[in-house]
Amino acid sequence: HNNHQLYLVNTFFILSSTNIVEFFSAEIVKSYLELDISFTPINFTLQYYTIESQLLETMMHQFIMSLVFVLMVTSGTTKAELTDSCLACMCYAESAGCHMPDPPCTNDGWSDVCGPWSITYAYWMDGGYQGGDFYSCTSDWQCSESTVRAYMGRYVTDPTAHCEAYARTHVGGPWGAHQDWTLTFWHKVEYCLEENLIIPPNLVTTHSK
Repeated sequence: HNNHQLYLVNTFFILSSTNIVEFFSAEIVKSYLELDISFTPINFTLQYYTIESQLLETMMHQFIMSLVFVLMVTSGTTKAELTDSCLACMCYAESAGCHMPDPPCTNDGWSDVCGPWSITYAYWMDGGYQGGDFYSCTSDWQCSESTVRAYMGRYVTDPTAHCEAYARTHVGGPWGAHQDWTLTFWHKVEYCLEENLIIPPNLVTTHSK
């Protein structure tokens, strides 16, 4: 067996000094040493090129898959988008028709819930501290909308996400999309979308003050 290894090493250097990449040669020699076959120089040469072909095929497949992933990332197809209709229907479901509450905040027994999207202080913080002050932000349409959009951008990362994922994350937090209890809120949003019950946020701001 030692003589076989010595021959393989010598053959490896001869082959790698030609037009065969040394990295492939090393992997091929390693693979050949692990084979339980009769050994002759001719047999080794045939097995060498058989293994080389298999390795090249595998590595080419891996390269193509990596290239496809890179193209998806650079083309911008890996980021979902929160539509205006989805955002508006989330507002509809939260504030009985998408209206600014009067007063803007109520206490649900746990914390203050404010604005047309029922934003909590923790939600506002995760949404990037929009406007610099929780109460003034959530009593303002534009600032409230910016908070929701920022929150959704932070926690909804599935590139194929639809409105359901956004709605359930909005009401249930970062893991809300996978919680059964968030389905009730989603069904309200879904009904709004199907029946076209609300106009997009840019018009809601004008008509709901």
